[in-house]
Amino acid sequence: MKRLAYCVLLNTFIFFCSSGVFATPLFPDQEGWSGIYYKGKKLGFSSYSLKNLTDTIQVKSKVFFRINVAGADQTTSFIQETILNDNLDPKSFYLLQEVMGTRHQTQGKLEENRLVLTVSTKGFKKSKTISYKKNSALSSSFLLKILSNGLEVGKGGKLPVFMEAFRAYSKAQFQTIGKEVLNVRGVDEETFILKQNIGGMEVKTWVTREGRVLKEISADGFESFLETKEKAQDMGSQSFSASSLITLSVIKPQKIIHFPSSKKFLKIKLSNLLGPTSIPEDHRQKIIKTEELPDKTFTSVLTIKVETEKQASKEVSDPKALEETAEIQHNHPMIKALAREIVQKGWSPWRAALGINDWVYKNLDKVLEDSVSALDALQKRKGECQSHTNLFVALARATGIPARVVNGLVYSSEFKGFAYHAWPEVYVGQWRSLDPTLGQAAADATHIKLAKGDDTGPLKLLEFMGKLKIQILEN
Repeated sequence: MKRLAYCVLLNTFIFFCSSGVFATPLFPDQEGWSGIYYKGKKLGFSSYSLKNLTDTIQVKSKVFFRINVAGADQTTSFIQETILNDNLDPKSFYLLQEVMGTRHQTQGKLEENRLVLTVSTKGFKKSKTISYKKNSALSSSFLLKILSNGLEVGKGGKLPVFMEAFRAYSKAQFQTIGKEVLNVRGVDEETFILKQNIGGMEVKTWVTREGRVLKEISADGFESFLETKEKAQDMGSQSFSASSLITLSVIKPQKIIHFPSSKKFLKIKLSNLLGPTSIPEDHRQKIIKTEELPDKTFTSVLTIKVETEKQASKEVSDPKALEETAEIQHNHPMIKALAREIVQKGWSPWRAALGINDWVYKNLDKVLEDSVSALDALQKRKGECQSHTNLFVALARATGIPARVVNGLVYSSEFKGFAYHAWPEVYVGQWRSLDPTLGQAAADATHIKLAKGDDTGPLKLLEFMGKLKIQILEN
């Protein structure tokens, strides 16, 4: 069941890129290259450049990953150009994400105190306006904001950061925690060690007083080192295996769960939580107790039950659960035509949801190749958990059924632990959970919900990855 977690790991890559490939402060024009590694093995490379134009600053960055998926090399890349004013506020930005052959473009423009975003994927293009928070920064210029105020050991702060890849804000904290001399290409250079925490993910950056980033390390095992262009682009003959990434991300409890798909009840303890409300509750997932530990982390004990049709849900339908998004293009003619083909006249909303769930499970191959959107998944007829979930949600919304994406964990018998996963929920008078990747009409009790949302859910997962621990109390 290698298909369970790869979709979430790609979003971790996005965060690492947006937090780790910054340019230099306002003064000199610069460019550079870095090699990107995971647990000591090379994943890809990044490049950046900064140019001072007439009345603006141009920052460009590119990140490239090569990963082996089922014996074939797959590439993922992110290209961004950001234009800043003298105060390092964004005038505009352009981000192109290419994930295994699928493209996702986001353009942004600051108009007074509003950020106008235009998002496009295959078969979809739409603009929306969100408020631009005062004293915030784009993830692509976050480090510039810090450096512009000067580096001093012990100095720190916090500010909102807009994550372009997720089209959402996150909280960021930073502090200069020390100094260290690094030898780079035979030259000793004094650096400041900057500790950054965005959305729960920690990154340490070694940066010179002039703003040259020499090294970065994330708590999850990602590393970036300044290299020559030739060395950075040298990927070697062996690409990194996606299966290895999944194996490293699995959370192994103290005992094995046998026949997880048949589990109707689970009682667990989650540790290393950032806050008392980190874990959501609903009609199937209940928190019994939450405690704060001396190290300022939290633990929560919760129970999870397989829902039944008679269960009452106090939560009402979510208006966003019928919206069209870049990932869920439910108004596309191909999606609408397929929904009409699947859903028979006279079916109840729940019967329709079951029919869609069954169709997606039977007609999409289960492979480690995720797609950006529902339309990509339909045209390729294959994909990971995110592909299955996006297509299910699009088909449900096309028939007028509110549906949303859930992100969390599910137990994998193959890996003997909990793997990151995505599945849908539909509103049929109450919220019901299904799993078209695993072919479950009711998500089993090993499905642990951590976040919900078509685009912001993966951002929330960064709070847990590499830190969460699970203890099984009853099953």
